[in-house]
Amino acid sequence: MELLKKFEKHKKSFVKSVSYSLLPMAFCMLFTFLILPAFLISKPANAAIYIDINSPTIKKISIAVPDFNVASFNTSSKGISKTSPSVISSDLDFSGFFKVLDPKSFLDKPEAITSSNVNYSNWATVGAEALVKGEVRKSYGTTVTLNVKVYDITTAKQIFEKNYTGDGKDSNYLAHLAANDIQELFTGIKGIFDTQIAFISKAGKNKEVYISDYDGSNIKKITFHNSLSLFPKWSSDGRTISFTSYKGGNQGLYVKDVFLGAEKVLSNKRGLNLNGNWSFDGKKLAFTTTIDGNAEIYVINKDGSGLKRLTKSIGSDISPTWSPDGSEIAFVSDRGGSPQIYIMSSNGDNVRRLTYEGKYNTSPSWSPKGDKIAYVSQTGGRRFDIFAITADGKAVQKITNGGAANENPSWSPDGRYIIFNSNRNGGHSIYIMKSDRTEVRKIFKGKGEFIQPSWSPRIAGKNIKIN
Repeated sequence: MELLKKFEKHKKSFVKSVSYSLLPMAFCMLFTFLILPAFLISKPANAAIYIDINSPTIKKISIAVPDFNVASFNTSSKGISKTSPSVISSDLDFSGFFKVLDPKSFLDKPEAITSSNVNYSNWATVGAEALVKGEVRKSYGTTVTLNVKVYDITTAKQIFEKNYTGDGKDSNYLAHLAANDIQELFTGIKGIFDTQIAFISKAGKNKEVYISDYDGSNIKKITFHNSLSLFPKWSSDGRTISFTSYKGGNQGLYVKDVFLGAEKVLSNKRGLNLNGNWSFDGKKLAFTTTIDGNAEIYVINKDGSGLKRLTKSIGSDISPTWSPDGSEIAFVSDRGGSPQIYIMSSNGDNVRRLTYEGKYNTSPSWSPKGDKIAYVSQTGGRRFDIFAITADGKAVQKITNGGAANENPSWSPDGRYIIFNSNRNGGHSIYIMKSDRTEVRKIFKGKGEFIQPSWSPRIAGKNIKIN
């Protein structure tokens, strides 16, 4: 109870002064005064060239993506004919499987690339092994169709064709879907380019929840609490986000439907209501609350029913994250004297300590593959790095490399990438890297501070037709 009194005493000043640079210390502060805080891939049937992702060395496929043709001319379609191939090129380049050729090297103009007239010799001359050809077709009203074809330059054959139909304002999303399929064509793995991220950023003097496409484009503010919002997490339904907010003065746990805009409170009992993580089936949310006096982990159904306490310790327990099969939950506890990662059964039984290296370990995130848990460890002063540990605790790997505060890891839905925030280049921003520690990319290019990213599953709710 003494900790709760200290929390109330310092809450106002802490909320006012909370700094992005201090966020990795959030768990430590909670203890001080209860803060706010391989699979085997078979060769794709149609492609003569393909990528074996299990190979120790991957040779990238050289691919050309020229501007699309416009079948039904109008101003918006003309713009889409340029933005769509740009989106596809960026996605394929991001994947690490493709070498996207510079359009300035192309010998053929877009209008010359028709289904009956592909100059394979010209494309081979510029080094292309594959060619993506597209056409923008306006159907009715604001509806557009992207007709996308892929050609294998080495065999001089068309190997893929699909139509992606939706509202013109979602043309980038249609292009992301096409890139997903193109990656799958050559690797056997569908891309993650139709996913989004939720994150926290400043809105005036406040901090609100925002979403964007996985690559940092199409930023949209989704909360308007005029307060401090923290720790957004996507549900597996691809449309629901939970988060903690100080709206109204008390810390509450909220859920928001991204598409309908509907919002409701799951828990706003006096004290701590700190967001955790959704189960992979999206039916339950694990979070931390002080409803019984101590900071313990509870689960609650999506509709707010079925509140159940899981942990019962003298320490503080926070940051729960579910295993993909829903049988276990990893979390952070100081029950042993310092913040460490623990694992328990999803009913609260069979608690065991997972991390033994490092004096301060927090922010666990369970990989969708189920084999690893990413977490943050203090590596000196205000330096924090992301590590990955196998679920049995037998192997630990350092993912980021010192010199900054690297925190809040979240896995891509295919388990191949990790998103996190870092102040490595000054202000806090969000970065994506492969889980093998290569190809780190900053996704927000402009000014501003962006923290606490959460990677979505594949987005649901858009009216899209693919055939």
